[in-house]
Amino acid sequence: MKKIRRLFLLIILFGITIPIGAVKKDHSDSLSAQTQIAPQYSSLISNRYTQKEEDLRIAVNEYIDLIDYELLGSVNNLSLYVKEEDLSFRVVNTDTGYLWGSNFNFDYLEEDSPLKDEGDLGANQDWKRIFNSPVAVGYYHRTNLREEYLYSNFSSRKSFKNITTTNKVGFSSRVNFFLSKINFDFSVYIDENGLHFEVPFDSITEGETLKLASIKLYPFFGAAKRNRIPGYVFIPDGMGALIRFDDDNTKGAYSKRFFGPDYGVYLSSNEKPLTFNTYGVVHGIDQNAFLGVVDEGASHAILSHFPSRTNTDFNHTYVTYEYRKDYIQYLNKSKTSSVNLVQEEKNKFDIKQSFYFLSGSDANYVGMANRYKEDLIKNGTLIKTNNEEIPIHFDVLMSESKKAFIGRKVFSMTKVSELEEIIKRLNEREISNVTLTLRGWQKGGYSYTAPSYGSVERKIGGSRKLKAFSETHENVYLEADYFKVSSRGSHYSKRDVGQSIGQELLSEDEGRYYFLRPDVSLKKYESHLKTMEKISDGTHLSSINYLYSEFVSNKNREQQIKTIKEFLEKANKTSVSKPFSYLLGADRITDVELYSSQQKRFSDTVPFMAIVLSGYKDVFGRNGNFFANTNNELLRLIDYHIYPSFYITNESSYYLLNTESEHIYTSRYLDWEEEIIRQYNYVNDALKYVLNESIVKREVLDVGFVKVKYSNGVIIYINYSGLDKIDGITQVAPTSYKVVL
Repeated sequence: MKKIRRLFLLIILFGITIPIGAVKKDHSDSLSAQTQIAPQYSSLISNRYTQKEEDLRIAVNEYIDLIDYELLGSVNNLSLYVKEEDLSFRVVNTDTGYLWGSNFNFDYLEEDSPLKDEGDLGANQDWKRIFNSPVAVGYYHRTNLREEYLYSNFSSRKSFKNITTTNKVGFSSRVNFFLSKINFDFSVYIDENGLHFEVPFDSITEGETLKLASIKLYPFFGAAKRNRIPGYVFIPDGMGALIRFDDDNTKGAYSKRFFGPDYGVYLSSNEKPLTFNTYGVVHGIDQNAFLGVVDEGASHAILSHFPSRTNTDFNHTYVTYEYRKDYIQYLNKSKTSSVNLVQEEKNKFDIKQSFYFLSGSDANYVGMANRYKEDLIKNGTLIKTNNEEIPIHFDVLMSESKKAFIGRKVFSMTKVSELEEIIKRLNEREISNVTLTLRGWQKGGYSYTAPSYGSVERKIGGSRKLKAFSETHENVYLEADYFKVSSRGSHYSKRDVGQSIGQELLSEDEGRYYFLRPDVSLKKYESHLKTMEKISDGTHLSSINYLYSEFVSNKNREQQIKTIKEFLEKANKTSVSKPFSYLLGADRITDVELYSSQQKRFSDTVPFMAIVLSGYKDVFGRNGNFFANTNNELLRLIDYHIYPSFYITNESSYYLLNTESEHIYTSRYLDWEEEIIRQYNYVNDALKYVLNESIVKREVLDVGFVKVKYSNGVIIYINYSGLDKIDGITQVAPTSYKVVL
């Protein structure tokens, strides 16, 4: 009965998704009424969208000054001032005169101070010492985690050394924490690029009893008091998010690890991760900002933001670098007995954190994205695209398997010859820039076969036909997963599986999947690579975005990134999904996040990742056959300059019942053909005018009404709302877009 109900549901879903209507040139009418549903006003003003800038006050930071600070020197448009007695500093942007500080003055605490506001939390002497401390450490006393700021104890010590040279202005210090007995060197300097913090790993020493847990540097740099300064913090959560400065004391602190959870130390999360090793702070919209980049140590770093009136009166954002974690060690298989322990060896990595200062029209999240992009272009990670028409991506399921009386029965979902016919039909409809990810091309079908990719499944046509297909078509990628494997699979040994800090096999979904050691995965990949390169253009590396410490090879996450980058260097072409910043060297990116985690404390979702990659990488959204509100998602693709994608098969998805792919409830190409053409043309009619171009400006003119400007001068208006919107002489109909050349 359960199967009958499921089949009935599939029939209903097929009925819903069969496309109706033909493509029209009028973008306000080209979508059926069924999919042309405007979001509610409450949704448009929520953090699912970017909000209009309303607070345009001039930013003046009255809580810092240069009194008692000595000028160390200047490089280009930056000057560095320092107070040797407490190691605090000021950075002046000489182009604008704006002042950034590592701490702030306490004059506002005086009763008659004009800087005092009703409801201020104030600060006692302990908090003043915390505010002034340049560095802080977390440490373990047995298994108890404690924290010590440098000036929390008068017996802590520091040194000062001027390290200014021709092209660098700054200072270094050796700090000695009295309680924790932890010591290390750190340096602060400016150069032609910006401001930098550094801590060499080899300089860290510990006492005999207490163990270093973490280090944070200048946690109040860039702090802003309550809503005295208009602005926000940019967070690289999913596609990107903002936390605006306000006086709301209910938001609570935000804290999240870069690059997702570390399964190796028993961490997990269902939220969208921090995708980039960066964050940013704006003081005054289009006035002053900085982009912070964690150059080294990001994989073991945590980004934290404390809104004002959460412990202090100041909005402040900082990075904590984690060297050890505590964990539970189970003493038996049933996990009924355990002890709490602390990681014995420190994670080995240097700290390097940079700040790039922005002003004027660049002092916003768009300017931050383009500043980040500059470095990726310089180091060769991003190379300008040269498309002649916008691309479209297809995930193609070639074969699957299901349980049989003995073993598993493999069956084809899309034969090579059938895929050839699909491409032909697309070409006949003037869609020729097609890029493919072939899933289940390997012997045994899609499920339970990873990481075995040495031969082609004969039921889809065999290696000869697949090779012939790849020779006559471009951008054919073979999907392969060398990281996450089924615990019921048979193409690996338990020795290949990574182990956690508690000596358990690294797993997910209650043991349904294991994670292989990246060094083992790389060897398996290399053994299959020649075979795959003969029958394809490249490899789509699934699950490569899982980053975990591994305690058999004793490699931390920072070391694992180096191994993972080798995957991108081995093949002629590589493709990844949901990438982190260290994966941007891949040739193609699919299934990008279009939203943030939408936590209550977020005020906006912003397309930071999309802006970074625009014009320099083919980037595709999630598969269009699973959109909830088709028109809204298509408008977002156009807004973010992201290309369409679909999941297709030749056979009906009905055959996927009782397989590992049964979540694919609608995929038959002939059922989707007209809708694919329609969606492609709808996006193409906008993005064809900005092909290979970069987003240089994005402005929200009104609720749900966005104006995006490109490097070639073309402007695209996107109207998410159900109302007509006007900008000057340009009128945009509800739930549509307009291109202005």
